[in-house]
Amino acid sequence: MRLGLAGILTAILSKKIMLAQRTVAMRKSNADKALPDKPDSDLGQLDIMELTEHSIESEGREEVNQLLQSGWILLHICTQKYLENDVWRERPMAILGYPRSKTQKTNLA
Repeated sequence: MRLGLAGILTAILSKKIMLAQRTVAMRKSNADKALPDKPDSDLGQLDIMELTEHSIESEGREEVNQLLQSGWILLHICTQKYLENDVWRERPMAILGYPRSKTQKTNLA
């Protein structure tokens, strides 16, 4: 079967449309799973005693991993934007919190 240029373009467009529709459907189903109507807890309910912010570029990643292993909770990942030598730069940052309940358990032990 031989298709003309119009036939080939129509086939390509219809495949792209089908892929786009699948992608939208997947995003909707994943968004429903990832974002509940009511979050399980807010910062106040976590009873965070101390906050810290660390770079998660190469060296900082090890520090963050050590903090997570010692009981800190990863609260948020963000991008810090800063001006350096007249150039805007970005650095990925992790915000961690240490729960008060961990300190109480440590003090009792």
